[in-house]
Amino acid sequence: MLTGKKIFSPRLAWCYGDLNILLAMYKAGTLLEIPGWISKANLLGAATFMRKKLTDVGASDTHICHGTAGLAQFYKRLHGLSHQQVYQTAWHYWIKQTLELLPSEMEKGIYVGKECNLLEGLAGVNLVLLSFISNKNLSWSKALLL
Repeated sequence: MLTGKKIFSPRLAWCYGDLNILLAMYKAGTLLEIPGWISKANLLGAATFMRKKLTDVGASDTHICHGTAGLAQFYKRLHGLSHQQVYQTAWHYWIKQTLELLPSEMEKGIYVGKECNLLEGLAGVNLVLLSFISNKNLSWSKALLL
């Protein structure tokens, strides 16, 4: 039954959510040469980083699909497109969150059997962390359309 109430998901994630809309705004604004879209994306993007609690962003673990490593990699991509300092700050913040969560996940065996899984396993988390410490621009995330 439709009640007329609108429901908004707080999720920030690689798989769906506000960050995907921002990425589309940056790409479309650049491609179509509409600076206003890029300006709006900059404002909206800065607002997404105000949501830092795991529950506020819908993240419950470290994996790429909708975890902290995915958020870190997405913010890294947005920083590369816009060069906005807030995205670099967000990238580093979510890397830190990933590094804080990962030891307990490893202890609990969260990734047992998913070591090679890119989206929901340890392989993806490791690629994000490798990209963070590498001096080279690693292009693996292009496979995820980032």
